[in-house]
Amino acid sequence: MKIQKFGGTSVGSPARMKDVCRIITAEKGNIVVLSAMSGTTNSLVEISSYFEKGNPEAANIIINQLRNKYVTYIPELYNSGEVRQRIADFLDDRFTLLHAMSSEEYTEQMGKQILAQGEIISTNMLTAYLKEIGIELIPTRPRRNLRHLRGGLRELLDRNNVTDPEDFIYATLTDEEMTTDVMGIFRQVYPYTVKIDYDNSHTRAIEQVDISRIAQNRSFEDLIADFYRQIYGCGISDEEMDLMRCVARETGVLHEAD
Repeated sequence: MKIQKFGGTSVGSPARMKDVCRIITAEKGNIVVLSAMSGTTNSLVEISSYFEKGNPEAANIIINQLRNKYVTYIPELYNSGEVRQRIADFLDDRFTLLHAMSSEEYTEQMGKQILAQGEIISTNMLTAYLKEIGIELIPTRPRRNLRHLRGGLRELLDRNNVTDPEDFIYATLTDEEMTTDVMGIFRQVYPYTVKIDYDNSHTRAIEQVDISRIAQNRSFEDLIADFYRQIYGCGISDEEMDLMRCVARETGVLHEAD
């Protein structure tokens, strides 16, 4: 068994999709993973950006342009009128979904949903072609869902709030105070936690920092002390600074700020 991953250029046109299908069908039993068609992700990022900036009119223009591009591919890829109509209806559903976001408040989850459409569309279009030429497909289903949780540590791990603990978990903690070994604590409840980050006043302050100038005329000690204060809200101890110097010396970055 092989896992075959095809990038956006590989599925960037009906002709290239058919080439991919010839590779896929050369032997049985492979797992196939597809990217969005070339150019699609860039368009979806642009759509998401316009929604975030409160410019749905510009977003809808890009949505229509992207939809029209896909519609032109239908007669090039499929022979059956029934399949062509089914894919046309599928594309209508996908792009109607994007247009409907014009009236919604932008959220991080919305941005992710927008970007996911590229892979959803390319996978469904190529799957329809394979079925049309008589290839048997077995859809893969994940053993666990991936979920993004957001909130305070106590709130998220409260027994009354815990659901489906076997899922893969990405948690964003909103606590102002950082917790030691937070990954270990989280995995006691959600053993398949894969990522934890923070969204609080300290992390938001760091995001506003001009990275291009942060190290100008600053010593290693100054940079570490500022970073520590931003994260923990207090000064770094001499013992902790010595430890940071030791780590920086071993990794060869002690004088990077000089």
